[in-house]
Amino acid sequence: MTKIAVLFAAIVLATTASAQQPPPQPSARFGGNPAQGEAIAMRWCASCHTLPGGKSASDVAPSFRAIARDPRKDSDHLRGFLSHPHWPMPPLQLSRNEIENIIAYLQALRHEAE
Repeated sequence: MTKIAVLFAAIVLATTASAQQPPPQPSARFGGNPAQGEAIAMRWCASCHTLPGGKSASDVAPSFRAIARDPRKDSDHLRGFLSHPHWPMPPLQLSRNEIENIIAYLQALRHEAE
């Protein structure tokens, strides 16, 4: 009986401990690094989109500040758009992490503009 009681106590403690654990954090999909996003934007986007402090790139593509200030372009919209680029954007095949970093950069620009 002692082994069964010890086993039962261990199960109860494990269950109680796991119930007290905070819920898992949201996936990386909801967080990004703005500095890494800026680096990606400078590497892949600056030839068409004007970045803050940069020279004019194209009169066809909106500037990154304009994208950041557009209330219709929230994180979910940007996530979907960057996951499936459209013409005239090149098919960049960005990873989820890269997309989150670009979104974080745009959010930083949005807050900078406010």
